[in-house]
Amino acid sequence: MTPRSRHSGGSSSTHTTRPDTTRPAEHTPTQVALYTNATEPPRRVAVYRYSAVQGVTMELLDEEWAHFAREIFERGIDLPREKRMALPSEGPLFMRALLQPFRMTYYTLLDESGS
Repeated sequence: MTPRSRHSGGSSSTHTTRPDTTRPAEHTPTQVALYTNATEPPRRVAVYRYSAVQGVTMELLDEEWAHFAREIFERGIDLPREKRMALPSEGPLFMRALLQPFRMTYYTLLDESGS
């Protein structure tokens, strides 16, 4: 499966993930993959997984692009409305936060739950 992204317009190469409108708002993804858009085709960099038993885990798949994946796992994901970071220790909140719309040039996060 390849990441779904859309061009934000203009001459910029910014890509953002499309919200998945087929899932309920409180859907907690169990697997979210981070792709780099800097390669053709995009490559999987890391996979974040959630289970109630293990919590959130991260599997690195591409060391060349792994810095951002590690940063997300160590520092968390910004929750602008709450003015704080969602941390992996927060399980479902962190996994949902990964799927917020982002303006990212080099990366795409994609819900691969059920894949």
